[in-house]
Amino acid sequence: MQKVMDYDTKAQETYWHKLTQFKFDLNYYSFQFSFCVKTMRRIRISSAVMTALVTGAWMNWNELTPVRLTCAIIILVLQAISAGAELLPYDRRKQEIREILNLLGPVYDEMEADWLKISDGQFTKEDIQNKVVYLQTESKSIN
Repeated sequence: MQKVMDYDTKAQETYWHKLTQFKFDLNYYSFQFSFCVKTMRRIRISSAVMTALVTGAWMNWNELTPVRLTCAIIILVLQAISAGAELLPYDRRKQEIREILNLLGPVYDEMEADWLKISDGQFTKEDIQNKVVYLQTESKSIN
C-alpha cells in the first residue's frame, strides 16, 4: 500500500509542478501585456505633449522663419508617429497576448479545480498522468 501512495504522491507532485509552471506562464504573459500597454501609452502621451509644446512654440515665434519651418517639420513627424503607432510591434503583440491570456485562463482554472480533487487523492496515478498530458496538449495548441 505504501508503494501506491508513493506513486500517487509523485504524480501529485508532477501535477503541482505543471500547475505552478502554468501559473508562471500566465503571469509572464500578463507582465508582457502590461509592458506593451504601458509602452503604447508612453508613445501616445509623449507624442501628444510634444505636439502641444511645438505648436505653442510655433505660435509664439511665428515671425522667425527657421523656427516656423522647424516646428512645422516636427509637428509633421509627431503626427506621423501618432498615426503609425498602431503599426508598431507593441500594439500587435498586445492583441496577441490578450488572445493568449483569454484562451489560457480557462485551462488554468480547470487545472486549479482538478488540483483540489488530486490533492484529496480522488484521482489515480493514471488519471493524473492523463490530465497532465491533456493539459499540456491544450497549452501547446494555444501557444
